[in-house]
Amino acid sequence: MYGDTKHEFVKTSNVKRFEQGVLRLEQRGAPESTLMVVGGNVGLGKSGTGQWFAAQQGYPYVRLKPEAKPGWLLGDVCAAMAMHAAAKLEQRFKDIARTMVKRRVGLVVDEVEHGLANAGATLEMVRALGDDTEQPIILIGRGHVKSSIQSIDAVWSRVSAVVDFEQLTPEDLALLAKAHGLVADPRVATAMCSKVEGSLRLTMNLLKRLRATAERARSAVITAEMVEATDVH
Repeated sequence: MYGDTKHEFVKTSNVKRFEQGVLRLEQRGAPESTLMVVGGNVGLGKSGTGQWFAAQQGYPYVRLKPEAKPGWLLGDVCAAMAMHAAAKLEQRFKDIARTMVKRRVGLVVDEVEHGLANAGATLEMVRALGDDTEQPIILIGRGHVKSSIQSIDAVWSRVSAVVDFEQLTPEDLALLAKAHGLVADPRVATAMCSKVEGSLRLTMNLLKRLRATAERARSAVITAEMVEATDVH
């Protein structure tokens, strides 16, 4: 998760779990088992982590639209890879697969719950890309996405790693505060964690407002009283 400067990416416990999942994916035995599933409730940083990872690796990152169709997916992947999108779906698929292999890049697909319509046809297309390229593909979705994907046998059989994003810990809050130029001792970090109920989205709201308060006070140290008095919505 990014600190205040947008240049420092903070590796929270969720990010570390994500990286461990990627390692399991890279060390898979069956080459066609190219998929990693990332799930969790909203506001925990799944999308931000996926975008950061894609940027680090040079992978295309796409976000599925509601009731996504295979053609839409492939068109978005072409755009993310700065490729011409062929009119025919078969040719579009071949062009993407060939380019992924040539560039040695995988793919990050977010909001995959939108790909479950039409008996999971869009996710079947993603699975086919993995089969053809043997490149890593990361599927990110909301908490229920794992059980939904399990119902699509051909897709679930290609999954090598599953990562669950959980609520942030006080240690995560302390790291994020530090990245925002703030100092939070363990007691304050625990108070912050309780205030935001483990949500990264609410944490970012809290830290921005706490920093403004700290600047007015001309002190980087934040207190439990400051946390209690700060609105996160």
